[in-house]
Amino acid sequence: MPEEVKVGIAEFKAKCARIVDDVEKRRIRVTVTRRGKPVARLVEIKPRKATSLYGAMAGTVTIHGDIVSPAEPDWNVLKD
Repeated sequence: MPEEVKVGIAEFKAKCARIVDDVEKRRIRVTVTRRGKPVARLVEIKPRKATSLYGAMAGTVTIHGDIVSPAEPDWNVLKD
């Protein structure tokens, strides 16, 4: 479990670049507070691992309806 650190918004504004570096390198979570109440959380983004281009988009498409039949069932419309 990553270390949790609370930082006031004024301190975050003053040391933003250093705090972001700490989140990336030390993998800590930073909760930004305003008057003691949490308003934002800064966490490390984990890169996605793609082992192969084949199948990399698997599960990202949803088919709604019949994709084989023609969109217009009455082909006489196209005879003009």
